[in-house]
Amino acid sequence: MKKVHSIDGNFAIRQGKWKLELCPGSGGWAAPKNAETLRAGDPAVQLYDLS
Repeated sequence: MKKVHSIDGNFAIRQGKWKLELCPGSGGWAAPKNAETLRAGDPAVQLYDLS
């Protein structure tokens, strides 16, 4: 398991082919930002299959 964080201090966890982002937005410099993503009603966390 690898723990990482973005420039904005958002955390993510990677394990094997999975990545769990503990933020609603991009977590960094790119759009969408966390606040606008939450206002849009998107989930507060994101799970990706990187395979």
